[in-house]
Amino acid sequence: MIDVIKFIAGALLISVFIVSCIVGISKFGKITAERTTERFNLISITLSEDVEGNFVLGTGSISQDKYFVAYKENKDVSKEYYKMSVHKTKIYDTLDEGSSAYAEVDTNGLGLILEVRLFVPQNTITKEINLQPGMSEE
Repeated sequence: MIDVIKFIAGALLISVFIVSCIVGISKFGKITAERTTERFNLISITLSEDVEGNFVLGTGSISQDKYFVAYKENKDVSKEYYKMSVHKTKIYDTLDEGSSAYAEVDTNGLGLILEVRLFVPQNTITKEINLQPGMSEE
């Protein structure tokens, strides 16, 4: 009799666990499927590179990521340093000359950046060219 009660309690516990996992996964899917867009003005956009390395006992790796960096204008008129991954950013030079640049950032329910769209005035994108011999341009 005690074995039957233990079996039923164990089966009930496993059932509750499985149902909880299913509900959790479905809610996680809904959260990550949510998409919000934030729009804000930008000041002084430029390109930057970050170099990071991980080493353990003489072995490791170095990664080099490129970012667009700018100062983001907040609603309270303060300015905040803001980094945007080059790989997730699209630039549109469609604004009239003299207009203020702005960004639209799409995030999911977890706050992870999905896509960044930069809108800048026409004829403001410049490319820096290295004229030193032996140096190649990326």
